[in-house]
Amino acid sequence: MRRIGLLVLTVLIISTIFITWKQKNSETEELATDTQTILELSQPYLQEGYSFDAKWIYEGAGYVSLPAFQAFFDELNQKLNFQSSGKIDYSNGLPVLRGSSQLAEGAQLQSMLVGSKDQQSSLWILTIIAAPPMTMELIVQAQLLLTAKLADMGFIGAWNTMVQGTLTDLGTGNNPEAFIYNIVDQIQGNQQEVYQDGQTVSVSIYSKKMQAAVQSGNHKVNLQMALHQNSVTKAWRFTIGSPLITIEY
Repeated sequence: MRRIGLLVLTVLIISTIFITWKQKNSETEELATDTQTILELSQPYLQEGYSFDAKWIYEGAGYVSLPAFQAFFDELNQKLNFQSSGKIDYSNGLPVLRGSSQLAEGAQLQSMLVGSKDQQSSLWILTIIAAPPMTMELIVQAQLLLTAKLADMGFIGAWNTMVQGTLTDLGTGNNPEAFIYNIVDQIQGNQQEVYQDGQTVSVSIYSKKMQAAVQSGNHKVNLQMALHQNSVTKAWRFTIGSPLITIEY
């Protein structure tokens, strides 16, 4: 009976390890697919360069004191090879610590830890900022390696991945709405929300081709796109993000 119990326990442990590995592997594959998709959708239209901005957000526990808050950030910096001033700044009364690291030529990793006023919670935000000459392949690889490293450290957060750049041409008819909906058709998306004024067109969609999704009101959204025209230069800036756009467009 004891041997049977040990056998069952061993099977349960192995099953748990396999399920955990499968979940982590699935999350990594989803991230790679979504990042690759928005890069492939945007690149044909951004011939004069682009900026890649991916934000990873982790909601953490509280802290007993500011020295403990700083010690935690210092530990994170050491594990991820960040450079930090070690100085606590304040934004709207909240303690903030910042760090940065160079990923590769054309790419930087920024870290920010924000504490709550009541010390009951914290928010850790990592941002990958990349631009040419860093290639699409290297961007995806850097994001995946960082995600795996964070998971090994016990941190499972959520990504918002965005690409932005200035368009040289809106295409036939110089029509911003037609430009946006052409990409919606490419991704086989269902329009959930739309906003439009004289200088901006933005749309939120849900597509089965994208993996991650968030709830927005009564709808699920996993891709947002926006076109904004500069009032002076008249140039159009295109922004695409998954599952949401969290930068100014």
